[in-house]
Amino acid sequence: MGSNDFTFEVLVIDKSGQTGISKDSSLQDGLSYSEKLWKKKEVVGTSKIIDAEQNIELVIHSIDTQSSLTDLIEAGFVLRVKSTNFENLEKFRHPFLVHLKGKLSFTNVRILRDDISTKIANDIYPLINQVENILRRYLILFFTQKIGVDWWGSTAPGLLSEKIGLRKSNEKVFTPLCDADVTLIDFDDLGELIYKQTSGFNRQENIVNRIMSSNTIDDLNNLKQELQGNYTKYFKEAFQDNNFDKKWKTLFEIRNKVAHKNIFVINDLNTA
Repeated sequence: MGSNDFTFEVLVIDKSGQTGISKDSSLQDGLSYSEKLWKKKEVVGTSKIIDAEQNIELVIHSIDTQSSLTDLIEAGFVLRVKSTNFENLEKFRHPFLVHLKGKLSFTNVRILRDDISTKIANDIYPLINQVENILRRYLILFFTQKIGVDWWGSTAPGLLSEKIGLRKSNEKVFTPLCDADVTLIDFDDLGELIYKQTSGFNRQENIVNRIMSSNTIDDLNNLKQELQGNYTKYFKEAFQDNNFDKKWKTLFEIRNKVAHKNIFVINDLNTA
């Protein structure tokens, strides 16, 4: 993936001394013996391992643990792994952490920097943004033609309308000039307009009123038909038959990982 340098940096702490590792050279030894991590390794000095075949370089930096105010920490290290090969470093991260936690028994392992996850997240977000905007456009045009100009009032549930009301105060430039309801709802709410909500019966009082005014079996049968969700009423062929709800929920989970800067694997990008 080009000539970029990718970095994966980890802080490891041995709080009680159970690893038996107190200096760079002993940690270097503990890392270098793993056959699962390395293909063609070269140990350099007392704090570096280079794997020419994988194009991976690992550098160890010990940190000062004597000035901690609350805990007595036996040893701590920052491990910086670099590569210009995205795929190799993406695959290296998991077994590397497994070795630190499982084999070397470090009590605390924290990721300080993960360029691999950053790149995957940056590749995913434009795709999510694009499909989200396409769906917003589709829903506005569809419901306007199917239900009418006031479709939002009969389709959106009460809680969703309340959420939009709170957010409008934060949008001071364009909101006063246009109907911004659909642009202000969350990603999961957008999907639910298709596979969950029922147009015309988005509030409990609407359903109660229809039940109370139903006097015949035909009235009740008609009500049953009308109570079907948008998924069945309008979108069966285009959405329901293609498992839209399951796919949207999966994409929602990935979107949350992007928003919260979580750790990514390449399969997240493939799935998105």
